[in-house]
Parts: sequence; structure tokens; C-alpha cells
Amino acid sequence: MASKTKEKKLTSRSSQRKLARDAEKREAERKYHEEVKPKILSENPKCERCHTAPSGEVHHKKGRLGKEEGIPLLIYEPYLVALCSPCHRHIESNRKESYENGWLIKRLSR
Repeated sequence: MASKTKEKKLTSRSSQRKLARDAEKREAERKYHEEVKPKILSENPKCERCHTAPSGEVHHKKGRLGKEEGIPLLIYEPYLVALCSPCHRHIESNRKESYENGWLIKRLSR
């Protein structure tokens, strides 16, 4: 009987951690769409790569998952860049070149 109670407590703790992670993820998504993305695009009306086309997309240099300095990468502004759609596609399609030019940043393996 004691093992079932212990198992329930472990499940409850892991469920609570998952709920907390899910809530944090939802809050980061909300903040990204409502605050960060509009701010990045308004501060950079022209594409930061070609400097001619209007920006319309936000590129995440280090990806969207994980954290930097305790802040979700999704909303970590130092790694966000305003781009036009063709430049964004070019960066994502030419990854080696993009890493070399700083448009993508490698994550350290865990």
C-alpha cells in the first residue's frame, strides 16, 4: 500500500511540474505573439539581411526551444531578427552559410 501512495505522490509531483512547464510555455507563446513579435517588427521595418524589403517575419537565430539566461528562447530578444520572407527562407535553406554568417547560432549539446 505504501508503494502505491509513494507512486501517486511521484505522479502528482511530475504532473505538477508538467503543468508548470505547460503554463510557462503558454505564457511565452502569448508574450511572443502579443508583445515581442510586434515590437521587433516595428523597431525594424526593413529586413535586417537585405535592408530593402519590408520585414514581416521574426527569425529565431538559436531556435525556439530552450532557455537563455532563464528566458525562453522564443522571446529572448537578442536572438530575434526581423526579416522579409525571401531572406528568411534563404537563411533556413542555406544553414551552413547562415551559421558562418551569424544568422543561425548552434546550441551546445547537453
